Amino acid sequence: MEQFRGGAAGVPENPEQGGLAREQEIVRVSVLGIILNLLIAASRIVLGFLTSSIAIMSEGVNNAMDALTSALTLVGTKLSRKHPDSRHPFGYGRIEYLTSLTVAVIIIVAGAEMMTESVKLIIKPQKLSVSLSAMAIVGGAAVVKFFLGVYTIRTGKRTGSGSLAAIGLEGRNDSLASVLTIASAAIYLALRISIDAYVGIVMAVLILKAGLEVLKDTVSELLGRPGQKELADELYRKIRRTPGILGAADMMLHNYGPGAWSGSVNIEIDHRKNIGEIYGEIHRLQLEIMQE
Repeated sequence: MEQFRGGAAGVPENPEQGGLAREQEIVRVSVLGIILNLLIAASRIVLGFLTSSIAIMSEGVNNAMDALTSALTLVGTKLSRKHPDSRHPFGYGRIEYLTSLTVAVIIIVAGAEMMTESVKLIIKPQKLSVSLSAMAIVGGAAVVKFFLGVYTIRTGKRTGSGSLAAIGLEGRNDSLASVLTIASAAIYLALRISIDAYVGIVMAVLILKAGLEVLKDTVSELLGRPGQKELADELYRKIRRTPGILGAADMMLHNYGPGAWSGSVNIEIDHRKNIGEIYGEIHRLQLEIMQE
């Protein structure tokens, strides 16, 4: 049984350098998210308080949660880069899954809180104080959140960071929900009919949906989902092309964090050669797999 360890396909030849580049990219996007979300959160919370709008104020609280989840992603990425030791011989890569799990719980709690406040507002309505300038501020923040969300999603997918992709998805949903907030404000200004609380419920549903999706994916990773078929097929092709190896079967792949895999496979070697003759090829194959 041949064993191998290494990163997923696509990692540069120097795994340490590739991991550092990934970490730097995640940190850069996380810091950007923290700064922008804190600025947007402060403006929306103040604006929501001045206009007595639960929808705008809820968006501000949600932005503050986005800043917190970005900070958690940053910390989780840093910790996951710790080198393997005697207690954790496969490294600390799975810390990122724990970070994603925490992010999912925070998103779900924020959605539940928003739902509760919106229901309270339906039972006991409050008078709104909406202006065109307030709508312009909400709209400007929505545009920033949309592009930040799209950028964060793309970076999360490119780097294999589930928590970063989750933050981007939640941010993009937040910008789309802002459109509903602006629409409700416009209806109030034109008809003096408040649908603010109902908009809050729609936003809460979107947030809860995003949180549950992240939770589902993260739990699957922690429980151990099947190895990537594309990765397994590529490994089989490499092994079977190696001189002296006639076949390979029963591959087992275990994930230890984004881009980190450990596995074993049974190989059939040419019976006309002894292990000494074929060892060099097997060793070369191991190194090639580890590098890729």
